[in-house]
Amino acid sequence: VFAIGHELDGWVDGLLSQHTNATKIILDSNIPLREYTEVHEHSEETHGDEQEETTDVHGEYDPHYWLSPSNAIIMIGSIEKTLSQAYPEHAEVFATNAASVITELQAKDAVWKQQLETLPQKDIVTFHDAFYYFADHFGLTVVATFEPFPGKQPTPQYLVHLEEEIKEHGVRAMYIEPDLAQDALLSFAKDQGIRVGILNPEGALTPGSTYIDLIDQNVQSILETNQTR
Repeated sequence: VFAIGHELDGWVDGLLSQHTNATKIILDSNIPLREYTEVHEHSEETHGDEQEETTDVHGEYDPHYWLSPSNAIIMIGSIEKTLSQAYPEHAEVFATNAASVITELQAKDAVWKQQLETLPQKDIVTFHDAFYYFADHFGLTVVATFEPFPGKQPTPQYLVHLEEEIKEHGVRAMYIEPDLAQDALLSFAKDQGIRVGILNPEGALTPGSTYIDLIDQNVQSILETNQTR
């Protein structure tokens, strides 16, 4: 069983306890994880104890590494190696399939980077702290998040600071997530006169959708909301 998210997939342990022959493989091997002190380097200055609360929610490291296509390629390699060791009689098929997916992903990644390079504004505000790996990979900057940490509603003081960040950086857009409450962000964005897009960290966009579909829709959302009109 392959798990992602630096143990965000804790529910897998309960599943495996019912299937003693199954092995859990966490797919963050060989991936450089971001420390939360790096991700939230401004938190101590502006948000008091919220940095500590964020660390308590996710642990010491940012677990959203799958949103970088470079990291996805590393994950594909880990999956291929694990499956080939477990089922050596199919190793050639696993290697061929992995190479095919990597080639497709690299080709799409080159297009995505070329598209995003043309953006006049690369500073964004996301709903929560899921998109730092994505932003780093594509040369974007997450200047702030709407929620101080996942599940915590922003305080009036936090929103004042967020408004200052938006004005200072000339932010054009904020981003909701499909599975999280949206009303508060939509109201705030309307007050600021900025656009709202969708960034999805989890996939399952439509039946049969792939990782490439997920990243492509996120890239297109960034492009649509940040182009000059």
